[in-house]
Amino acid sequence: MNSVNIIGNISFKNEMFVSDKGTKILNLQVALNGKNNKVDFVTVRFYEDVAERIDKHTQVGSRIGVTGRLVVDQWTAQDGTKRERCLVSANQFYFAESKKK
Repeated sequence: MNSVNIIGNISFKNEMFVSDKGTKILNLQVALNGKNNKVDFVTVRFYEDVAERIDKHTQVGSRIGVTGRLVVDQWTAQDGTKRERCLVSANQFYFAESKKK
């Protein structure tokens, strides 16, 4: 089973881009509370219409909940080196803002 559930604040929001295959993609950095008051940052990737909706309705600091799966993203950098990173490929999300009083 490969399932990831996180709730955190958007700390960095990349611009949406279109892949070589024409897929709309949005990457976010989500800040999570870690151990010993340490903050962990996780990249979360959204696709197509969901990516557009997230892009339109969130900003840095927005609280978001995400369910997805852990994937390894691999690519070749401009200098020709192979790169990889783990990220969460989102399949569900919700806005987790608390109600203002």
